[in-house]
Amino acid sequence: MRIEPPPEPSPLIAFFSAPLITPVLAIPLAAFLPGMYASEIDILIALPFVVVASLIYGYIGMLVVCLPVMLILRALKRLNTLTLCLVTTLVGGILWAGLMHGGPGSVSVPLSFLVGAACSLGVTAFFCVLGGLGSVRRH
Repeated sequence: MRIEPPPEPSPLIAFFSAPLITPVLAIPLAAFLPGMYASEIDILIALPFVVVASLIYGYIGMLVVCLPVMLILRALKRLNTLTLCLVTTLVGGILWAGLMHGGPGSVSVPLSFLVGAACSLGVTAFFCVLGGLGSVRRH
């Protein structure tokens, strides 16, 4: 019996699949932010909106943060999982804190940064695993 080798990782499949993890990360983060929701009923009402919004922001973040950072790191010959995750986490956290600061129902800048950084790290790490960029060595 012949065993087929595993398929080669596809960056395109990783690009479209990685943001799907955003709701898995965003829901618990949004639910546990102090002062964000008044009660458990508010959390349940907001849940579908959090799922849809986090998917939208996940794909926008993939286009606006992860892809440009990856191309810049590749041009600088510094592309590896560690640097990609570190830079996208910082950029994503800063952008999310700037976007959410001062809006309706906003939380503090550090908490906003934490949500953006955690979601960015999760999407980027998932992208690295799916896309075959799973080592910390330079590619």
